[in-house]
Amino acid sequence: MARHNAFNMSKEFFWDIYVSVQKGISIFSVNAGSLKQNETVLNQICFKQ
Repeated sequence: MARHNAFNMSKEFFWDIYVSVQKGISIFSVNAGSLKQNETVLNQICFKQ
């Protein structure tokens, strides 16, 4: 029984890490996307002048 509980705990532990990593990746992707947009806007402004 103790082994079963330890397994469940480690499963939850790894799941927490997995979720954190996924959140980190999605936040990173959003930031990268907005950086790319800013770059495009800056390029447009520079080329217009």
